[in-house]
Amino acid sequence: MKQMYDFGIFLRNQYPTLNPVYDRTRAWAFSSDFDRTLQSAQMVMTGLFGPTVDTIWIQNSNLSGFYPVPIRTAPTSCDTIFRRHATCPRLIQLQSEARASNVAVERENDAFLWEMRCSSKITLTYYDLWRLGDKALIDEAHGLVVEEYIRNNSQKLFEIRENNYFVTYLYSIDQAKIISGGLLNQLVTYFDRKIQGSTKNELYLYSGFDFYLSGLQRLLKTSNTITQPHFGAAMLFELRNDSNNNYYVQIKYKNNKNNEATQLNTLSIEGCDTICPVETFKKLVQDKISTSFEILCQSSTK
Repeated sequence: MKQMYDFGIFLRNQYPTLNPVYDRTRAWAFSSDFDRTLQSAQMVMTGLFGPTVDTIWIQNSNLSGFYPVPIRTAPTSCDTIFRRHATCPRLIQLQSEARASNVAVERENDAFLWEMRCSSKITLTYYDLWRLGDKALIDEAHGLVVEEYIRNNSQKLFEIRENNYFVTYLYSIDQAKIISGGLLNQLVTYFDRKIQGSTKNELYLYSGFDFYLSGLQRLLKTSNTITQPHFGAAMLFELRNDSNNNYYVQIKYKNNKNNEATQLNTLSIEGCDTICPVETFKKLVQDKISTSFEILCQSSTK
């Protein structure tokens, strides 16, 4: 939580022209319906919109530096943005096809899998090994001792973790579209609203699991090699306009690793410059957005 609070402060310093206090007509936050992502959204917004002299609501308390900001969410069954955990026959089918193409890699790691089962005393499959890599990252981040068998095999575990992640979520564009196409559609919708003047909003914040972020990277082709984001990583989509009122999109990224340089990295998408005219951006993503999770999730028969 401290990491996300600090990230909120970082964003405040990065975008000093944002309204200094929370205003529901100018800032809006939405999270997937999971405790971890809800807490992350709350901490970022708290860092962004701390209390001012006029908005301190309690004196002489540990809470005097906290200003509660509402976070919206919806149950997975009716969430139109973060639907990865909803039942989706097509995604299951695509993941099965991806894993079938990855059998040779699995077999190469049979001996290592048995070694990890014995050391961890957990019944693991190849596609569970990522959990040990995650455990190492979490333990290290919190100053805990990383178990020796994990530490001695960390490089191998992280390699498998990346393979697990890619095969499960990013192997095909169709997987990425099912996972992140709804979020991409929201971005385009809000660009249109801002340009048309139908909203005063300056900030939309979305908090979800890492595969939503990676799905966006895959759909936008921001990199030839997509690795699993670090905890608290973020993509920022800036809508800019020039003196002639032409609108552009610029995408920035922060992986949020410990001791990472305190600047945002500018990303480019395939087919456009780093500062991309908004109409060009919309044309590039028109076949990658999702307006109906239910239609995308219908099984494909061969």
